[in-house]
Amino acid sequence: MTQDQYNDLAGMVDAGLITIIRSGGVISGDMIRDGSLGHLGLEIPTCEFPGDADITLTLGLSESTVLFEDLITQNRTVTLATTDAVDGAKFSVSRSGLDSPSVAEVTTISGITAQASLTGSEYFTLNSSAPVIYDVWYAVDAIAEESTITCLAASTLVPTAVTGKYFTLSSTAVDYYGWYQFAAVAEESTITCNAASTVAGSDYFTLSSTAVAYYGWYLIEHREVTTVACTAGSTLAGGESFTLDSTAIDYYLWYTVDAVGVDPTSASTAIGAGAVALLSTDTDEEVATKIAAAIDGQGGAGVVFTATVVGNLITIVNTVKGVAPATADVDTGFVITRIHVGAIDEGADPTPAGTAIPITLSWENTADQVATVTAAALNAQGGAGVVFIAPAPGAAIVTVTNTVVGLPLAGAHCIDFDTGFAFATVVSGHDITVDPAPGGTGIVIAIGPADANTAVATATAAALNAEGGAGVVFIAPAPGAAIVTVTNTVAGATLGAAPCVDVDTGFTIATVDTGIDEVGAAPGLGHTELKVNITTGDTANQVAIKTAAVVEASVFGCPVPAGSTIVVTNDVVGAAVDAADGLTPTGFTVVTTIPGYTTGAWTVDVGGLKSLLASTWCEVVYSEDAAAWYLSEYGAL
Repeated sequence: MTQDQYNDLAGMVDAGLITIIRSGGVISGDMIRDGSLGHLGLEIPTCEFPGDADITLTLGLSESTVLFEDLITQNRTVTLATTDAVDGAKFSVSRSGLDSPSVAEVTTISGITAQASLTGSEYFTLNSSAPVIYDVWYAVDAIAEESTITCLAASTLVPTAVTGKYFTLSSTAVDYYGWYQFAAVAEESTITCNAASTVAGSDYFTLSSTAVAYYGWYLIEHREVTTVACTAGSTLAGGESFTLDSTAIDYYLWYTVDAVGVDPTSASTAIGAGAVALLSTDTDEEVATKIAAAIDGQGGAGVVFTATVVGNLITIVNTVKGVAPATADVDTGFVITRIHVGAIDEGADPTPAGTAIPITLSWENTADQVATVTAAALNAQGGAGVVFIAPAPGAAIVTVTNTVVGLPLAGAHCIDFDTGFAFATVVSGHDITVDPAPGGTGIVIAIGPADANTAVATATAAALNAEGGAGVVFIAPAPGAAIVTVTNTVAGATLGAAPCVDVDTGFTIATVDTGIDEVGAAPGLGHTELKVNITTGDTANQVAIKTAAVVEASVFGCPVPAGSTIVVTNDVVGAAVDAADGLTPTGFTVVTTIPGYTTGAWTVDVGGLKSLLASTWCEVVYSEDAAAWYLSEYGAL
């Protein structure tokens, strides 16, 4: 040893780092410095347990024996320092520990927050052992537009013009409008008639087909009406007579009693083939019946006169209307009364604009009879049922329906001018409604004029739901009442952010959920991107569950969490870069709880002299002459 080496060794003794003992007692530092001990042979029986680590052995800090007892996770190095190394110094290095088995990386991500703290685009990274970087990023789901439409009855939708009424709505890509189409409908009206006695000739009302304006006007016929109150045959001697006349011929009627009586002869024409044969035993009613039969049969039954009997009273009506002389008694003693004076027809065509439909009444017609005559005239216009359909009424009310469906000419309804009758429009005639074409894609909704609000709602929902195919554009379930709920099938902001709004239907339309586009973008760093879709209002647990599902579907294991913490295990064992929060941070706590490791045939390199495998050892010695360490021994444990 050199003097410098003796001095260093003496310094270690003085510092208490080592103690040198011989049979004669303890050796001091001064004894080593002055060289009085001569040659020294030293062995320092100490051990170092470095575990799974690299170490450097030096003269002052090393021990004679080094044990690697832990599992080795990678190649390790024992560096042999030569500075101040003592000649003959030696170290025994033993490796009893085996190679560590492969381990999958485990990452715990805690503190996952509710959606309210995530606005979209936040991300964290995971790493596989491949190695591949995965960016797990968040997108806040788009929201589909949802609206309600509270419908009214179809009667409120009958258009005043030919175009249908409508509302507007939009998908994310197309503007739509829902418009209501009515099939063409025939005008239908009622006319409640009064008796003819209330009507003056030339009174009229108006009505129209789809092409022609009409007016129905009344001509009043006046026929001579007379009553004859007869007496019994016993009051008559025979040969008596009375006169009665048509508008063209003067007549007289005479009779015999028990075959007694002479024709009074007259310039007039006798009723019947001769005298009416009465018996003295005839009652007044029998006399009336026989006389009435003769009058009614003149020229043929009802040809000249109609004669009816009630008790002993005969009512005689001239068949031909017009002026006729009054019926007068000659010598019968019967009571003859002029009930109505025959006259020329009352009334003339009033000639308002349009085509005339003349309706002829008899002055004595009842309200029911006026209705019957009116219906017949309307129904016959242009041919039976060709222009109007007016069935024979059962009472005084005429129902008249246009044969051709559509809006009456100029939209005119059946109305009175001066008849005094009551008129009502039962169904307003209208043409088929046409597309209002406001711009956009039309959705036609076919309804009937009598549809209730619930039926309108059902038709509306069906049409919206069917657009483009069932549920393809809109989802509108069949409503249980008058309210339609319509939801855009594709989530996101509607085109131009346009809500569902009314234009002229009068419906109440409300936006339940405004459509919103998805919020968030991928980091775009060239890594593998895992997108987690979360929904507005998601809780922390719901965000955690959705995150776990996306991670689990990739190359990681990630059980469904019960709370706001997920545990991610790499599917493939091996070392991996630790997970971390992203540059657009989530704020989650990301911790590698078990580092990944890949097993191998690891060695402990002892100063470049020997590589120790598991269960081997070696001994190295320092040579002062060579100024180097050399391998002195090695073997298996």
